[in-house]
Amino acid sequence: MGLDVSSIKPIAEQVISTKGKLTYEYLFTIKAASILFYKNSISSSDIKSNFTDGANDGGIDFIYTDSSTMYLIQGKSTDKLTSKDILAEVTTIKKTIKDFDDDREGRYSKQLIQTYRNSYDLLDDNKNIEIVIVTNTTFDKDTLNKISLDIEQAIGVDYKVVIYDLRSLEELEASINTNSELVPQGEIEIDKASNLLMYDEGGFIVNVKASSLKRLYQKFGKQGLFSYNLREYIKQQSVDDAIKATINDPKERINFWYFNNGITIGCEDYIIDGNKIKLYGFSIINGAQTTTKIGESSQVSQNTDFYLSCKVIKALSEDDKIEGRFIQKVSEASNSQKPIKPRDLKANAPEQQLLQDKALRNANKLAIEIKRGVKPKNQIRLDKWQRVTNEYLGQLIYAALLQHPGTARSNKKVLFSSNKIYNRIFKNIKHDYDTLYDLVKLADLYKEYLNRKANNLPDNIDDINAQNRHEEYGIADNGKLAVIATILYLLKKKRGIVIDASDKSLLCDNNISGLFMSSYRADDFEKRLFELFDLIVETITVCYNLNKVALKVTSYSNFFKTDKVYYDIILVAFDNLRDRTKKELEDLMIIFT
Repeated sequence: MGLDVSSIKPIAEQVISTKGKLTYEYLFTIKAASILFYKNSISSSDIKSNFTDGANDGGIDFIYTDSSTMYLIQGKSTDKLTSKDILAEVTTIKKTIKDFDDDREGRYSKQLIQTYRNSYDLLDDNKNIEIVIVTNTTFDKDTLNKISLDIEQAIGVDYKVVIYDLRSLEELEASINTNSELVPQGEIEIDKASNLLMYDEGGFIVNVKASSLKRLYQKFGKQGLFSYNLREYIKQQSVDDAIKATINDPKERINFWYFNNGITIGCEDYIIDGNKIKLYGFSIINGAQTTTKIGESSQVSQNTDFYLSCKVIKALSEDDKIEGRFIQKVSEASNSQKPIKPRDLKANAPEQQLLQDKALRNANKLAIEIKRGVKPKNQIRLDKWQRVTNEYLGQLIYAALLQHPGTARSNKKVLFSSNKIYNRIFKNIKHDYDTLYDLVKLADLYKEYLNRKANNLPDNIDDINAQNRHEEYGIADNGKLAVIATILYLLKKKRGIVIDASDKSLLCDNNISGLFMSSYRADDFEKRLFELFDLIVETITVCYNLNKVALKVTSYSNFFKTDKVYYDIILVAFDNLRDRTKKELEDLMIIFT
């Protein structure tokens, strides 16, 4: 038995032509990508845009990109993959990367060229590339270590190579839908009562027994043990294996204290009772990875115990306890030296918690995930499209309501790393939650539009009509935020908020309120909306073709990277539509109130 791909087949069938037979290998790769990068919710448009498997694919079956890294995925559905097989695949992918770096891409498929170039253009200046091998084979620790060594010796360390075997894929899939709440009470054991390094009443450093930490994990691991942590446990194979190796080796286990950075616990209060520390209203704010591996290990018991360092910190004043303000600051400071996302540093900020709370209490509800891995309460009662991350919502706000679609698309990390931009999105604006509801709904309907457009694309691109349809899809797919921003711009014009693209009010804080879409009651809503999407995409495609040479753009993705292109080219084009097209646009905009 291998990875279960039954949920993927109906989605993949919509977009992949395999002469009447969709292979398990195809489905396995898509399923693995869905688990690793889409929280097991991949769409047909995601597959259409990023699936590259086929003839002349350069060893790359799927490409996923965030702002910092491009992931090149190779899927192997066999359960008998060897070290030699993996090395061969990695070598092939490395050669493909070099060919693209040297502009020698003629031997590769059009799908790979387009997807690779679009994805590469999305990266920030570091241009980080990671090779990912996914397989149905299950490896033990020694084999994985040998494979890593073989790869390093053969190809060097130019690119990070990560291997996900069947066990790790199944574990990741199982963990996707977990929830947690703050732990009200628990206790840890220390080496001896006299061995505390106190810092006033606000905290102390002790040596905590691994077995007592394991008991905490077993009891509260899914119920808030990491709720103040900026991120839940995120699997990192090399680090995980190193921790496990130390735990499993009796000779090395005693040295765990020296090898490990220890953990930090934030709490509302504590009581020191001999060699026990009673904790109240607490969570582990640093050390989720260490705690998880100890908690999962069968080698940790009273008979094989060891110690690790532990810092316990409590909020001293009632003000500090409000919304975990002090603990949040400690968590932010202790985690800022780790390679975590800027979004994670704001996970416990009061404005994020307020955003989540108000969106859930609004009549038109949204469930906003403000911390990676932690689902909002009662989200299961809402439709899937109503469940979003604060990062995704921030992108929509900055792109559409605040009219910066280029920055929102190509540099989304600044939404949280730039205080100026972050404050504009989340802190200084009193959001109308009905508006946010409709904005998310609009973006979801655009996903459906993309899926339908992808499903109706011709397989071959030999004739000019087919080429034009593929081009429009490329613009629609890469220009999602620009299209949604254009609709909000047109709505602002309709409401008299702005006159044209040169109006200074365009870049002011959000001045749209209320439901702007859900009030339309006629039964032709979706038909009109999709026709509107088509008209906007067609207009932007004309803009692309008229300006791509002058702008020296290398891909559809590159065209949408800057706000300047949006202001100076796209919006100006809509300000200067011919009368017939302008009338058509006005008729379609009736759906927005």
